[in-house]
Amino acid sequence: MDDTRDRRRWRFPAALLCATFAAGTGAIHCGAGDANPDNPGDQPSSAGDADASASADSAASAAPGTGGSNAVDGNASGVITVHASGNLPAFRLCFGNDGAAGNLVPFPDRELMPQSNVVGVDVGSAVRLRPLADVGLTINGNGGKPHTVYVIPEKYLRPPVRPANTPCSALICPGLGGDCLDANQFTTLGTLPPATYEPGVHLLVVSGCVPGSGDAATCGPDFDAAKGNAKVASIELSAYTHTPPRDFLVQIANLSPSLAGPSTRVTFGDLGADAGTPIDVSPTLGAVSPAAPVSLALDRADSRVYASHGFRVETTGLAITQSLASVQALSAPQALPQDFYSAQSNFVLLLLGNPADTAKTGGPLTPTTDPGKVIHLLGVPVAAPYDGDGGVDSGPYDASRGDAADAGPG
Repeated sequence: MDDTRDRRRWRFPAALLCATFAAGTGAIHCGAGDANPDNPGDQPSSAGDADASASADSAASAAPGTGGSNAVDGNASGVITVHASGNLPAFRLCFGNDGAAGNLVPFPDRELMPQSNVVGVDVGSAVRLRPLADVGLTINGNGGKPHTVYVIPEKYLRPPVRPANTPCSALICPGLGGDCLDANQFTTLGTLPPATYEPGVHLLVVSGCVPGSGDAATCGPDFDAAKGNAKVASIELSAYTHTPPRDFLVQIANLSPSLAGPSTRVTFGDLGADAGTPIDVSPTLGAVSPAAPVSLALDRADSRVYASHGFRVETTGLAITQSLASVQALSAPQALPQDFYSAQSNFVLLLLGNPADTAKTGGPLTPTTDPGKVIHLLGVPVAAPYDGDGGVDSGPYDASRGDAADAGPG
């Protein structure tokens, strides 16, 4: 089976989202989602869309600064892994293959991909991990050296091909048999950026391309078809607590090589209007802009605003709209918009995707285009705590159960 095509069926959730709210209340929430499976940039559709014009109080407008009750949150911590590669499939990561790192299973180790029972980071998506120190990964514990990062397509790690609890030491050992991956089944990305070990919130961005197909526009200017340029980088985020009820604090991290440059423009506002509030987009790949979050007015009490308001991304030949509800559905499909945007935090929007894979309608260019490669925004509430899903089987790894790797996909 083509696992990429199989994932496409659930990659962007359909109309109804029912999930347990992450705050731990145990209450089951059900509400109308808006992501069209064939067009992640579509505006939402729901029973109330006919009346989905938000009140005047909800209109997007620049608010003065980020002062008042908004303050830097020095306690926020975590690692948000982002799939920004031009040709890698859904993946998991090993941070070394010996010592404490070798005893760990690949990351994510429990966070499920949207609408799936498969653990991993899907194309064009992001997963929040625990701080590295919480799982025993420190530079001092690794002899003073940063850990080596290995990226593994998640299809090689699915049971029954390999047990869900197979540790990295039993995977990154090519040529030794057992559950060891072949040398062409993983890629070495280099070492973890030292900043990733420090307190704070970090975007751990996997970008570039593995050898093979690709070009400079998709993979970055340093792409080499024979060697590839897949890499890992850390982008440090500043966390602000959000307290004023109508403040919506926003920055943009430009993670798309094909959208780096002066021609990309992002605005926020009523999607039915001709204009919105501009948000600076840095022309530099990997930069977060503006330097301090822009403060937008958002009436969270008006449930209609999540369908009627959102972002417009304009680049050469394309103008893609994405509602607030669509951003939530792609970023946290088990939440509702009201819950997602109630986080007492600023939001960093991850700008991902490629114009070459995006139709003028905002959907995939062709039926075989992975929707994760379409131009889209993901929302990261920076100060939100880690809250992972349970996805990996428990129990000790049994290295003597036989050579299951022989049954794996090629």
